[in-house]
Amino acid sequence: MEKRILIVDDDLHSREGLRDTLLGEGHRVETSADSWQAIRKIKEGVFDIAIIDLDLPAFHGVVVTAWDLARIFRAYHPAISIIVVSAEEERTVRAQAEQLRVSEFLVKPISPSKLKAIVRTLNPLSGECPASPDSRCGDNSSRISPRRNTGLSPLVGLARIIHESLRHPHRVPPGCPLPHPEGTWERGPNS
Repeated sequence: MEKRILIVDDDLHSREGLRDTLLGEGHRVETSADSWQAIRKIKEGVFDIAIIDLDLPAFHGVVVTAWDLARIFRAYHPAISIIVVSAEEERTVRAQAEQLRVSEFLVKPISPSKLKAIVRTLNPLSGECPASPDSRCGDNSSRISPRRNTGLSPLVGLARIIHESLRHPHRVPPGCPLPHPEGTWERGPNS
């Protein structure tokens, strides 16, 4: 079954390797090299699965971690399946992954066959939950709500600021770099 997948990884080799593996399985795959691009894509489209590298670079001088992206993605699409990948395995990282209820945590290098198997088991987003009674999408506790004490409120604020700056680049504060479709950056207005 075709799934729409977003891969967020600043390493070109990793990003393209994951993309090629999943394209070979017949999935629709988009990629992002940084948090800024990822937030823009998640806001504009619906994805079944997001694969996020844990070690992403800062943008606009702001560090947005994979955990932050997971929260932002869930704010836009509560039922999205999230796979976090990292070059290192630490107990604290696994604990954070469990706390945020990510679907999978994988340590690099990632086996293409293991990734394909995991993606096959994840249910695509739809209006209905799978028949299984223990399915996560039917469990409201897996959804992140700004009204619960999840630490999401500042991130939702950040997502809204980014959303507005993408819609209205002329409102970006002076000196802030702006992304361009070609992947280049230029200084904001009044620089």
